[in-house]
Amino acid sequence: MKMYLILLLLILGLNGCSLNNAGSADTQIDTANLIKNNQMTGLQKAKFLQHQGRHQEAVIEYRKIMDAAASKSQYQQAQIGIARCLIKIRKYPAAMATLKPLPITPESDLDREVLAIAGEILLRIQEYMEAESILEIALGGIESLEVKDLLQAAQGDITPASDVLSWEAACCGNLGHAYLKNEKLEKAVVLYRHAGELFALQGQSISAGKAKKMADDLGTLIRSYSPTQ
Repeated sequence: MKMYLILLLLILGLNGCSLNNAGSADTQIDTANLIKNNQMTGLQKAKFLQHQGRHQEAVIEYRKIMDAAASKSQYQQAQIGIARCLIKIRKYPAAMATLKPLPITPESDLDREVLAIAGEILLRIQEYMEAESILEIALGGIESLEVKDLLQAAQGDITPASDVLSWEAACCGNLGHAYLKNEKLEKAVVLYRHAGELFALQGQSISAGKAKKMADDLGTLIRSYSPTQ
């Protein structure tokens, strides 16, 4: 079974799920003009630089926000921005250090997003068991995803809530990836299927298709090697 799982991973080239939200050219021009004329808040400027792929510059702006943060929310938004930029330039230890100490008992959506990013980093450095634990905590407090019920009903219909968080679909896909790496195939099928539905709700058709294909292919693999009745 393990050999076929490895072959499936090689064929699909799985690296987890991610969101790409590109803005229009007009929006980018308008935003650039705001920066030029100093009419943008620090967070807006940092996000714009991040969107442009200018990750080192974005990190500088985010750090300014962290240093001057007047609330936990402001601090965490900057913290999340820095971590995402560092992930893009493959500075995984630095990205994880930025997120620590991790909120192991999350009290807000931002707490859970911090954990979701930490889980992604752990996947990228191949710490799959720890990634699984962190991602389960990240998803456990979200009303639109009742993880226990999903894991008990792999063949059931899943109807996600309409108020999907922007990072939630990718987090589901990443947890599916962790389950797959940890050879928990039935759980992986469930999370990939749910990720596909959430990506579809967000209009991310390519990511939705990839997640659905993973769920279908894994389901086929499981059925192919089930004990003969």
